[in-house]
Amino acid sequence: MEYEGWAIVELMGRRTLGGRVSEVDMYGGKLLRLDVFGKEGEEPELTQYYGSAAIYCITPAAEETAREVGSRSLPRTLPAAPIQLPFSEGPEIDIFYD
Repeated sequence: MEYEGWAIVELMGRRTLGGRVSEVDMYGGKLLRLDVFGKEGEEPELTQYYGSAAIYCITPAAEETAREVGSRSLPRTLPAAPIQLPFSEGPEIDIFYD
Protein backbone atom coordinates (compact mmCIF):
# COMPACT_ATOMS: atom_id res chain seq x y z
CA MET A 1 0.00 0.00 0.00
CA GLU A 2 1.34 3.40 -0.96
CA TYR A 3 0.90 6.44 1.30
CA GLU A 4 0.94 9.93 -0.18
CA GLY A 5 0.50 12.95 2.06
CA TRP A 6 1.99 14.86 4.98
CA ALA A 7 4.35 12.89 7.20
CA ILE A 8 7.28 12.83 9.59
CA VAL A 9 10.14 10.82 8.06
CA GLU A 10 12.86 9.26 10.21
CA LEU A 11 16.02 8.17 8.44
CA MET A 12 18.60 5.61 9.51
CA GLY A 13 21.16 8.41 9.74
CA ARG A 14 19.16 9.68 12.73
CA ARG A 15 17.65 12.57 10.83
CA THR A 16 14.02 13.53 11.26
CA LEU A 17 12.34 15.51 8.51
CA GLY A 18 8.80 16.62 7.87
CA GLY A 19 6.93 17.36 4.67
CA ARG A 20 4.81 15.92 1.92
CA VAL A 21 5.76 12.40 0.81
CA SER A 22 5.04 10.54 -2.40
CA GLU A 23 6.46 7.59 -4.31
CA VAL A 24 8.31 8.10 -7.59
CA ASP A 25 9.98 5.85 -10.14
CA MET A 26 13.54 7.00 -10.73
CA TYR A 27 16.75 5.28 -11.80
CA GLY A 28 15.09 1.91 -12.30
CA GLY A 29 13.44 1.75 -8.88
CA LYS A 30 10.99 3.31 -6.48
CA LEU A 31 12.10 6.21 -4.28
CA LEU A 32 10.41 8.27 -1.59
CA ARG A 33 10.08 11.89 -2.63
CA LEU A 34 10.04 14.29 0.31
CA ASP A 35 9.04 17.90 -0.29
CA VAL A 36 10.06 19.99 2.71
CA PHE A 37 8.11 23.20 3.24
CA GLY A 38 8.59 26.13 5.57
CA LYS A 39 5.86 27.00 8.04
CA GLU A 40 4.06 28.86 5.25
CA GLY A 41 4.21 28.82 1.48
CA GLU A 42 2.80 26.82 -1.37
CA GLU A 43 6.10 25.73 -2.96
CA PRO A 44 8.59 23.37 -1.29
CA GLU A 45 11.83 24.92 -0.13
CA LEU A 46 13.68 21.61 -0.52
CA THR A 47 13.01 18.34 -2.33
CA GLN A 48 14.93 15.16 -1.51
CA TYR A 49 14.69 11.54 -2.67
CA TYR A 50 15.41 8.49 -0.51
CA GLY A 51 15.70 4.78 -1.17
CA SER A 52 13.76 2.40 1.04
CA ALA A 53 16.92 1.20 2.83
CA ALA A 54 17.48 4.72 4.22
CA ILE A 55 14.01 4.99 5.78
CA TYR A 56 13.48 3.92 9.37
CA CYS A 57 9.93 5.16 9.89
CA ILE A 58 7.21 7.21 8.19
CA THR A 59 4.49 8.64 10.43
CA PRO A 60 1.47 10.24 8.75
CA ALA A 61 0.88 13.65 10.33
CA ALA A 62 -1.24 16.75 10.10
CA GLU A 63 0.03 19.36 7.64
CA GLU A 64 0.84 21.85 10.42
CA THR A 65 2.94 19.28 12.30
CA ALA A 66 4.84 18.17 9.19
CA ARG A 67 5.54 21.79 8.23
CA GLU A 68 6.81 22.57 11.75
CA VAL A 69 9.21 19.62 11.74
CA GLY A 70 10.23 20.40 8.16
CA SER A 71 10.95 24.06 8.85
CA ARG A 72 13.38 23.03 11.61
CA SER A 73 15.29 20.77 9.21
CA LEU A 74 15.79 23.29 6.40
CA PRO A 75 19.39 24.38 5.84
CA ARG A 76 20.19 27.73 7.39
CA THR A 77 22.45 30.31 5.82
CA LEU A 78 24.38 32.88 7.76
CA PRO A 79 24.90 36.40 6.49
CA ALA A 80 28.32 36.96 5.00
CA ALA A 81 30.72 38.70 7.35
CA PRO A 82 33.38 41.05 6.01
CA ILE A 83 36.88 39.66 6.29
CA GLN A 84 39.71 41.99 7.23
CA LEU A 85 43.15 40.79 6.29
CA PRO A 86 46.09 42.05 8.30
CA PHE A 87 48.18 44.62 6.47
CA SER A 88 51.88 44.50 7.14
CA GLU A 89 54.07 47.48 6.46
CA GLY A 90 57.56 46.79 5.29
CA PRO A 91 60.04 47.34 2.51
CA GLU A 92 59.12 46.27 -0.97
CA ILE A 93 61.38 43.54 -2.23
CA ASP A 94 62.03 43.15 -5.93
CA ILE A 95 63.11 39.72 -7.04
CA PHE A 96 65.13 39.45 -10.23
CA TYR A 97 65.87 36.21 -12.03
CA ASP A 98 68.91 35.87 -14.34
